[in-house]
Amino acid sequence: GHGSALPEDFYYTGAALKKDMAQGELARSLAGLHTSFGFNFRGRNNLHMIADGVLLAGVGNTVQIIDLATKRTRYIFGNDGGGIGAIAVHPSRKFFAVGEKGESPNIYVYEYPSLKVYRVLRKGTERAVASLDFSADGTQMASVGSFPDFLLTVWDWREERIVLHTKAFSQSVFAVRNSPDQPGFLATSGQGHIRFWRMAATFTGLKLQGEIGKFGKVELSDIEAFAELPDGKVLSGSEQGSLLMWDGNFIMLEVRRADGSNPHEGNIFSVILDRERQQFVTGGADGKVCWWNFSDINVYEVDADDPFVRVDPVAEVKVTRNRPGAAVRGILRSGADWLVLDGSGALWSIDHESKDEELLTEGHAGAIVGVGVSPVDHFAASLGADGFVRCWDYVGKTPLFAQRFPAKGSALDWAPKTLDKLGRTVACGFVNGVVRVLLRAKTEWKLLHVFKPHSTAVTQLRFAPNGRLLATGGDDGTVFILSIEDADASGDGHEYKPVGFVSVGSKVNDLSWNEDCSCILVATQDGPVCEITVPAERPDTAASFELSLPISTYTFKPPKP
Repeated sequence: GHGSALPEDFYYTGAALKKDMAQGELARSLAGLHTSFGFNFRGRNNLHMIADGVLLAGVGNTVQIIDLATKRTRYIFGNDGGGIGAIAVHPSRKFFAVGEKGESPNIYVYEYPSLKVYRVLRKGTERAVASLDFSADGTQMASVGSFPDFLLTVWDWREERIVLHTKAFSQSVFAVRNSPDQPGFLATSGQGHIRFWRMAATFTGLKLQGEIGKFGKVELSDIEAFAELPDGKVLSGSEQGSLLMWDGNFIMLEVRRADGSNPHEGNIFSVILDRERQQFVTGGADGKVCWWNFSDINVYEVDADDPFVRVDPVAEVKVTRNRPGAAVRGILRSGADWLVLDGSGALWSIDHESKDEELLTEGHAGAIVGVGVSPVDHFAASLGADGFVRCWDYVGKTPLFAQRFPAKGSALDWAPKTLDKLGRTVACGFVNGVVRVLLRAKTEWKLLHVFKPHSTAVTQLRFAPNGRLLATGGDDGTVFILSIEDADASGDGHEYKPVGFVSVGSKVNDLSWNEDCSCILVATQDGPVCEITVPAERPDTAASFELSLPISTYTFKPPKP
């Protein structure tokens, strides 16, 4: 509520946006961001062009502005504490909007290329902004919130004013899009629904009226993506991989391939209408990008008893290069190329004419579960839930190589110089209870040792400071101790011999050795912190590997607020 219009040349200062720091939070000024590796490869609506060859994407708690030619990246940090929820670019490309996550998060409108904060839109949603879109003429913006409110808001963004506010649906909404041709019309889609809205003048003022799409005989489906045609019809994807043409709030027809199969196998995450080339471009969970002729799909009547258009794409590319689990999560036109976001951990560029693909960047798909740095040189290792172990040169800011293992990763530790004076040894734990010890070679990871100390996931592993012992913690509530002994025959001159295990009662969350390697401190899921005394001499474990070692327990009670 500003009494008067905001001046055209008004900008926010850093001081005006400052938030109170949370308990235990460190000031951002204590450290500067040196570089960032990886990408949000599974993000919805997360590829945007802010200028020719300049990509905008939300990654963690940053908005990254990436020059595709030079690979140079500028970063903007989120303000509201929960990360970046959604991004939209103004049709003039002079502004972009960032919707955040956090307690009652804001939408920040930045000027480009100055990156100054131009407007702040408040009270649009409680927890996170799920999607944003500027109107075709650039005067308004639509936003949709995530759980618990799912609020659809239309903003006069230059005035920071809410024009209309209504609940979009009772379940998750993935996308909101303004009509490119018909002012006052918009559509939202998400879990089990698509909805078509118009701003209508009623006796009691302007209202948002939403018609829910009726699936009729078609199986009810989540709708991740849709594109509007010039006449107002909408082509949407579906979980089954069929393309649905909506006329009003009814399905007019379904698109099938010439042989009757679905356009994609599995969910369709991207539907774009390339108006210049008169083609639809679709991408799905099957890792395929397909190009379809607009005129083949945009038919005006179909037989009610056979409501299908059977047509093949004019071109298709499977972007996997044999990568497991490739899924096209986003497509964006970039001049003569298409940028394709691959949920298995890659960003591709596909030449429109030749359909040749180039890998722009790769990284972990999903969670990063462990990271470690060499005690000797400037290399880092990361382990993903995707089973990849990646090696990075953080001074040169370059990814070096990666290797994928069959199970999901769960823990990583880089060995101390006492074990490997060249600082090239890394241990990785996996969810199937396996531990692999790897050596960083010039262009690859070499597998040195593999053993299975746990029946379920390895939750943590730590080398002792003396380089002579390794402790692993498991989901199974045990800590396993191995001794590392000299052995001429092996690749690194060592062998890992089991000492035995200790039960600590519940899942191991963390482990730490003391300096002289006589004790292990263990944080457990259901209770106490345990201190295990490790014997100097190897105990006799002929009968079983279970050790009876002295354990002291400490129970911490959280302080009263």
